Amino acid sequence: MRLNLVFLTVALAACGTNKPQVSGTTGVAPPPVHRQVVQNPDAGHGSIVPGEFVGPLRSDSTRADLATRLGEGALKDQDVDIGEGQVQAGTVIHAGTDHELRAVWQTSERDALAWVHVIGTAWELPGGLSPGATLVQAETALGTFTFNGFIGDDSGFVDLEGTRLAGHTAKTTLRMVADSNAASCQSAALQVQHLSSDAPAVQACAPSLGDVIVRL
Repeated sequence: MRLNLVFLTVALAACGTNKPQVSGTTGVAPPPVHRQVVQNPDAGHGSIVPGEFVGPLRSDSTRADLATRLGEGALKDQDVDIGEGQVQAGTVIHAGTDHELRAVWQTSERDALAWVHVIGTAWELPGGLSPGATLVQAETALGTFTFNGFIGDDSGFVDLEGTRLAGHTAKTTLRMVADSNAASCQSAALQVQHLSSDAPAVQACAPSLGDVIVRL
């Protein structure tokens, strides 16, 4: 997937897994570590707080940390296309599940986070907003909001100022996407610089929440 260069400001945070205590009885093996996606004592399962954590990720997380906490089986390293022919080192976490995350790293050593691309629908921003949210769900979480019209590479980016996520504007990037094959999404009224979520043409097209990018 092609990410716009706007995402270069994005990075992440999270939580670690609490290991069970080792029994003090000689000859008794400790129980196996149960790998959880989220084990942040201050957060519910699947929670995101921009500037603090994204599930198992926090600002000082490294690829090595993730391997220790989640196991190698939960990780897949791959380069991420960030636009204009450039790629950046990434790690997919829990690929193909509703807890999928994509960590994007500042270096090829994968030892410093740049941002997190939130994919799985189980993850929730403050207010309950998740990837794939419908227009109605997005308005419930944000209130009426504006976003870039469906023209050019920056189409769909949400302006969080004035919404219920305004306090996380510097740490969060949201993008609305439309079904280009739907007749209701081909209206000229959508090909403008700015759109309001309550505009008749937007309501008819009913775009959904696509990209969710979080940084710390």
